[in-house]
Amino acid sequence: MEQKALKYAESRHAELGDSLGFGVDGSVWLLHSKERIQPWAAKLFRADKPYVRERDCYLRLCEVHLESVRGFAVPAYLHHDDAWLVVEMTIVRPPYLLDFAGALLDEPFDFHEEAWEAWEMDRMEKFEDRWPEVKKVMRELECHGIFLSDLHPGNIAFE
Repeated sequence: MEQKALKYAESRHAELGDSLGFGVDGSVWLLHSKERIQPWAAKLFRADKPYVRERDCYLRLCEVHLESVRGFAVPAYLHHDDAWLVVEMTIVRPPYLLDFAGALLDEPFDFHEEAWEAWEMDRMEKFEDRWPEVKKVMRELECHGIFLSDLHPGNIAFE
């Protein structure tokens, strides 16, 4: 994935910085450029489906001018490239909300009741006493048609 990141950075006339993280769907890299004061992030995806989900969520967030959700900063959309499967965004610091590759737009997840209960119990364990606030974040995003499923402390960081 690093070679793809290097080639992508070159295509954008930018310098590749450090890896900011990686996961099942891809990796996130720091980009620098003489034309920009601040570095930014590029998320490179391995497959179309998570890329399209993330891209479309960022476009929706941009469309509704949503920069934060209940005090959690959301990276601002900067650019996307369908050929490279890349979404570029600003860098945010905690508290923040990241990663929309597993989200759905305009339709809730179709979980069976038992599966939904198991999912919620798992998230309650992960977030402990902060779970009620995480649920409020989810509800606010749902008002904009964004339905999250991949919720864990790496994607929703508290101060």
